[in-house]
Amino acid sequence: MSCGCQKPAQAENARSILLTEKSVDGVQVPLLTKKVRSDSSTGYKGIRRRERNGKVYYDAYITVKGKRISAAPKKTLDEAVEERRRLEEQYHKPYIEALGVLKDEQQ
Repeated sequence: MSCGCQKPAQAENARSILLTEKSVDGVQVPLLTKKVRSDSSTGYKGIRRRERNGKVYYDAYITVKGKRISAAPKKTLDEAVEERRRLEEQYHKPYIEALGVLKDEQQ
């Protein structure tokens, strides 16, 4: 067991691997595929519930390279989930596939 003095070096090594081996065009691919946070009010990643003029709306959004891309507000959670999947297909999938190709080339 360690006293903890190795933790900074381990964290720096993990950060280095994330930035060099698991990034495509500056996008850290593992962050795209992370699970939904436990404190999510909707239970889905990238979907927010909000009320406006007494009506409930769901916003689907995605962030790529520091820019947030939002879809039009949806009236149901199911519509917002479908829209989020479409955004993932359009914006995240190319980076995920590119990392897979890079891994295959390295092996």
